[in-house]
Amino acid sequence: ELLKQFIEESIRLERNVAELYKVFNRLFPEDAYFWWTMFEEEENHAALIEHAAKIIVMSEDVLSQMLAPSLDALKKTNLKILSLVSEYNANPPSREAAFNVALKLELSAGELHFQKFMSRQNEDDIIAQLFQRLNKDDKDHAARLLEYMAEHDIKTSQSINV
Repeated sequence: ELLKQFIEESIRLERNVAELYKVFNRLFPEDAYFWWTMFEEEENHAALIEHAAKIIVMSEDVLSQMLAPSLDALKKTNLKILSLVSEYNANPPSREAAFNVALKLELSAGELHFQKFMSRQNEDDIIAQLFQRLNKDDKDHAARLLEYMAEHDIKTSQSINV
């Protein structure tokens, strides 16, 4: 039951971020291709988790390592993203604010992707490999956001290291 909730919230996270990027795609035509690419990649992350969930049977030992503390964080993040989607549909943010919100989300998503798994080295550990890939993709998204922002003179609202 806890595992199912965690997987569902993880999928929701990816889809909610994708939905936010779709809003940005519509609001900022000058950046439409960039936001659409990010949207598609987030949708792919959701599909990856769904697929992995169907083929993986986890042991109690693995469950105890990862689930409980992060489930609440996932739920809170999902509610925040849904709130932003609603707010931005009614009240569009500035272009700069949109990029900074996306950057903050990508940097925090890595924290939600099971940090304990990021250091695991077992080549047979499919769960660890999945979340290591998602974590890498989150970092890649953050780096791409920063690069795009620099190329288009969009200021970051804080000092951020990727």
